[in-house]
Amino acid sequence: MFKMLKNKKGFSLVELIVVIAILGVISAIAVPAVLNTLKDSKVKADVATAQSIIKSVNLAIVSANSDTTDTNDIATISNAELSSLDGNLLTELEKSYPDIKDKVTQCNSGSDFTLTITDVDVFAGTISFSDGTKTHTIDQNGKDTIS
Repeated sequence: MFKMLKNKKGFSLVELIVVIAILGVISAIAVPAVLNTLKDSKVKADVATAQSIIKSVNLAIVSANSDTTDTNDIATISNAELSSLDGNLLTELEKSYPDIKDKVTQCNSGSDFTLTITDVDVFAGTISFSDGTKTHTIDQNGKDTIS
């Protein structure tokens, strides 16, 4: 019985250093991959939000135009100027997307969304934002163009 207790040994210093080195290599590989995945998910969430805003603008313009409201004075609006939309168009936009004012200013990637409407008779426009390195432009059909 006493012989078994005397033969019991712990890990050597070399074994502990090897294990720590292996864990260091694994973490050096895993951390950048996780950070890239996190950034990509934020950008994808922003693209989805932008596509949702574009769909709401499409719906709002169709609704506003069906009410025979003159909305031809719209050019480019950005997040801070969303209230400068034609009153009826803004009302229709808020009906289809109630938190549009919050969403247009809220971008996970660090910049703001910029909504550009170039034609309100047959909707043509884009929404764009920057993820820090690239600019994403989503057109009226929801297609993301990266520049």
